[in-house]
Amino acid sequence: MNGKILNIELMIGVILSFIGGFIEIYSLKIFNAFSGMQTGNLIYTFAYLIDNNYQMSLFHFSLIFAFLIGIIFTEIIINFARKKHFEYRYFIYFFNILLLISVIFLAKSNNNVLSSCNMISVLLLSLFSGIQSHAFTSINNHALSTTMMTAMMKMTTANFYNYFKTKNKSYLFEAIEVLIIILFFILGFAMFYLIYKVINKDYLNLSLLLIIFLIIILIILTFYKNKNIVYK
Repeated sequence: MNGKILNIELMIGVILSFIGGFIEIYSLKIFNAFSGMQTGNLIYTFAYLIDNNYQMSLFHFSLIFAFLIGIIFTEIIINFARKKHFEYRYFIYFFNILLLISVIFLAKSNNNVLSSCNMISVLLLSLFSGIQSHAFTSINNHALSTTMMTAMMKMTTANFYNYFKTKNKSYLFEAIEVLIIILFFILGFAMFYLIYKVINKDYLNLSLLLIIFLIIILIILTFYKNKNIVYK
């Protein structure tokens, strides 16, 4: 870390990981499905298929498909942005805000995940997660995952080991950065779960306003990063 833009990158990374943890537990508690961790949806897809529950199997498969569509959509935006020389992340931010606003108005707390409004809502969240996971893949020149913490835990463990083996502080700094990302994912997870415990479920979707507020902060941080403003 050199005290300049890298600090902003870390701030962006922790907010993204907080959002990832928040949205993941939101999807799990409200829709009993994963929006970002598609390994879980893949397991559900084939478990329900073996149990002859084709409706639920198709439901979880559709979430995987929406996630992949999010990745393809993001790749199209990135390629277009490179040709036109503009910062694609601004478009990603505003598009994700629209997705979350749609979920706020659509999702119902009636525990019927297969209702049309809830189906659309969880599909939008999977689309959201696919876009976020592909639009933000690195921080301070190392890999970033905002929803799948297995890779992040592997990375921080390996870096701590390499630091103790070589005493190279670059390994230590990277391990600490990745550990911070993991901790903020847990914080996002815990924050929503506390909200889930105390808020009337009729107003639960308003918790997504917190994520919209954080995305607005991401827009501001990205603006300052692109302007090369130094953070002390």
